[in-house]
Amino acid sequence: MKLSISGKVMFIYSLVFIAIIFLTFWLSYAGTVGRLEQDLKNTHIALLKQIDDKMEIVFRQTEKDLLNMSQELEYVYFMYDSYDDAAQKYANFFGLSNKLKTLVHTNELFSSIFLYSDVSGDMLTDKIYMKGNVSQDNWLASYIKMKEHSKWLTTHKVWDGEKEQAVVTLIRSYPSISSPEYRKGLVAINISEDVLYRMIKDVYEEDHGGHTFIIDDQANIVTHDDAKQLYKNLADIPYSQQILSHNGSGHFTVNMEGIEQSIFYTASNYTGLANCKRYSQV
Repeated sequence: MKLSISGKVMFIYSLVFIAIIFLTFWLSYAGTVGRLEQDLKNTHIALLKQIDDKMEIVFRQTEKDLLNMSQELEYVYFMYDSYDDAAQKYANFFGLSNKLKTLVHTNELFSSIFLYSDVSGDMLTDKIYMKGNVSQDNWLASYIKMKEHSKWLTTHKVWDGEKEQAVVTLIRSYPSISSPEYRKGLVAINISEDVLYRMIKDVYEEDHGGHTFIIDDQANIVTHDDAKQLYKNLADIPYSQQILSHNGSGHFTVNMEGIEQSIFYTASNYTGLANCKRYSQV
């Protein structure tokens, strides 16, 4: 009888001991997995913030360069189309064109610069001069009535006089602070989409899997590590609206076609763009 009771006690002790070992193992595993997941989140958020910081530096410098250029005397003459005679006009074009070329050549971030005079209808770039009455594709003129003093255009194609490029564009009015009815023209600096792409590649030097991309406030793709995705709009993709509805940075998971997807993002108050990282949990 004593042996039977002792056996039962030992059996219960054994079950308790096994349960404690199992619980300890499970808590250790859960803690390790939790820490790894948090480390993964922190790593991706930190990398995306690096991209955002680099872009903000580039964009702020671009705005500064535009403001500095608007103070050049040749620039003012061009915008107002104010010359004593044809000789002065073409001398001004020559001097201004050289300054545009110098600005582009000394800044590897810029692919081209466009000046548009709403007074004359003429457009001047660092490569060519186009008279208003012969220009067939004066895309810049359509922004003369924009409500803002400056505007960033997400990735689009622009012909710079030599070739067509995928660019992100900063447009600024002239005078710099003026309502639409008092504007004399516009200036635009184009930054190659490849510059933004290289920012991603420089930060994500190693292959972390998944896809890294940037979208604007309308869910248009600004740049993507898969070039085939350029010019696409992600507004119909559920996770894009979740990203755009939040400020700052964050992480969430979604199920797409039966596959769990992890989404990491950082949203910039300055650029209005969201840097995103998506990969499948498989």
